[in-house]
Amino acid sequence: MTVAIVGNKPPFGPNIRVAVIGSGISGISTAAHLLRQGVKVTVFERSGEPGGIWNYKETPSPGPSYPSVRPSADDYSYLAPHHETKGMSGFSAGQDAVCHANESRNGESFFAPSSACYAGLYTNIPTSLMYPSLKSWPEETPNLVPHSAVNGFLQTLSAEFGVNRVTEYWTRVESAVKNQDGQGWRLLTEMPVTDKASNEVVEKSWEFDAVVVASGHYNLPRVPDIPGLAELKGLYPGRVIHSKQYRRPEAYRDSAVLIVGGGVSAMDISRELSHTAASVTQSTRGGDFDLPERLIPKSVRRVAGISKFSWATDSVDLGQSHRNGPINVTLSDGSELRGLDHVILATGYLFSFPFLPQFHSDETPAAAVDSATLVGTEGDMVHNLYKDMFYIDDPTLVFVGLPYHVVTFSTFDYQAQIAARVLSGLSSLPSGTQMRSEYDQRVKASGFGLRFHSQGEGDAELRYMRELIELVSQGDKGSGEPLLAPSAKWLKSYAAFKEGLKG
Repeated sequence: MTVAIVGNKPPFGPNIRVAVIGSGISGISTAAHLLRQGVKVTVFERSGEPGGIWNYKETPSPGPSYPSVRPSADDYSYLAPHHETKGMSGFSAGQDAVCHANESRNGESFFAPSSACYAGLYTNIPTSLMYPSLKSWPEETPNLVPHSAVNGFLQTLSAEFGVNRVTEYWTRVESAVKNQDGQGWRLLTEMPVTDKASNEVVEKSWEFDAVVVASGHYNLPRVPDIPGLAELKGLYPGRVIHSKQYRRPEAYRDSAVLIVGGGVSAMDISRELSHTAASVTQSTRGGDFDLPERLIPKSVRRVAGISKFSWATDSVDLGQSHRNGPINVTLSDGSELRGLDHVILATGYLFSFPFLPQFHSDETPAAAVDSATLVGTEGDMVHNLYKDMFYIDDPTLVFVGLPYHVVTFSTFDYQAQIAARVLSGLSSLPSGTQMRSEYDQRVKASGFGLRFHSQGEGDAELRYMRELIELVSQGDKGSGEPLLAPSAKWLKSYAAFKEGLKG
């Protein structure tokens, strides 16, 4: 697969035109720092407001496929279909076209499906750390705050730093492709026709010199291919969900609930359900990123991974699925769980960029991915990026917000500053050969998979920040707005936070 135009000098400089996809913390920070450097930027957000994952909606998005679909599809595949015409031939930049969708659908659920945010979600990182360089929380803010406070903070941030006025809301990026001459990108977007009771959308083409992907990684749920799971979902659709569809613990009152997974979502949901459910069981495979059992309530039982799901066939009414039939599970250690009422899959998400299908290779495993591919079969890492940010073969494609197990707002803001400095021409990148060599060394040291993006061990996150400082320092051209490095106060809070995690 060849998609990059190698050899053309990137058009980095003050006159660059940059598209930012997404207006969560990564997109807001990136746009704000680009604006600080005087760059012309346009943000595309498929919902009607900034905030990303912290936008709470009571009605969850439609459920994913069981098992997961190919990573390139994202939620574009299981939301109501859009029109078939995604080509760009004969379609000039800036031109609008009204297109008819394949079938009617609710505009909001189509363009802006609900995030993974649930009613009781609080931050798990103190506000003394969880802020960008642009703005900190008010002094009286509690250490941990609800999703509504975070969403309000992000909306204020977007308004204060001029991001709202450069954002195209209710606009979904359908595709982003490099122009045939290798100079610049063409984006195709869709937005709903709001003044008609119809299923029409407005399609528009845009021209940019660079694209920043800041769409997050909590869009396409990872649904494991466990024997019996897909059939169980078909029989009892409301009793088997992914954690992205979870909203409130009251729905599980006096029920026997199985939570599959050992990460943060599994821990949070098990805590909530421990107060309402009759019993809560957590199944984990003992993965590298499972949280310690001491962090879950004592009433929650942790068991081994799952070998298969089953159900009592005589409890299923063939005319209508019996809502109360018992769910049974065989575990990898040979033991069984019987009489379960609900299953919640807290099994994470796949990396997916459906507007960049040319960079996906759904049939290629990680070990066989070539130098042009971003996401392979597994969907558990983004390949061929320098510093988890710059696409090596064509650095006009940039990603902000990919690292895991970090203080998100601070680290993503730091990435945003680096992206803004490089794209505006204030700092330069190493040669393609140097970037490729460093990437290959990282793969050799970390291996493939989610661990490649994890900064949670030891001082990995601080080392990553220092690497970014070194990157811009080496290529610094001594002008523009300065890099806003972490303060001594932030570093002190960070050290205390990391120490507290040791338990």
